[in-house]
Amino acid sequence: MTCAQAPFSAGQLTLLVPMKDRPDCIRGLLESLEAQTVACGRIVIVDGGRGIDGIVGGFSSRLPIRYLKCDPPRQIRQRNLGMQNLDPSARLVGFLDDDLVVESDALEQMLAFWNRTRPTPAGVAFNIVNTPARLPSLAGRLFLMDSDRPGRVLSSG
Repeated sequence: MTCAQAPFSAGQLTLLVPMKDRPDCIRGLLESLEAQTVACGRIVIVDGGRGIDGIVGGFSSRLPIRYLKCDPPRQIRQRNLGMQNLDPSARLVGFLDDDLVVESDALEQMLAFWNRTRPTPAGVAFNIVNTPARLPSLAGRLFLMDSDRPGRVLSSG
């Protein structure tokens, strides 16, 4: 298998979202994906809980969604099912948690990074910066795993 080469377009990006029993969260994620400055090629939602057919149906005319059910639910099993159902045009696959809300230019920024970085990276990740403020735990600070600044990459990785 050869590594995909840049340039990549938004239409070649598939977002895979395993989820279970959080309809309000998936609604927020889909709203944020609808507001993107560039549209991805496909969103694959793999549902391991009670159905969200009504929510998905409400977005299906505005977003390129493929909705799959997975029983019994297991996150790895759901991710694998999503990967088995990728469209052949997908050159990039992104994994999103169902409780995320992405900034309106997140996909545009990710594609720009991917297209300007050489050699072409095998994987990249979003940095979550829009979480509610909270105090870091003492143990988290001690082991360099927690910070009071959201989005900061810690020395622990």
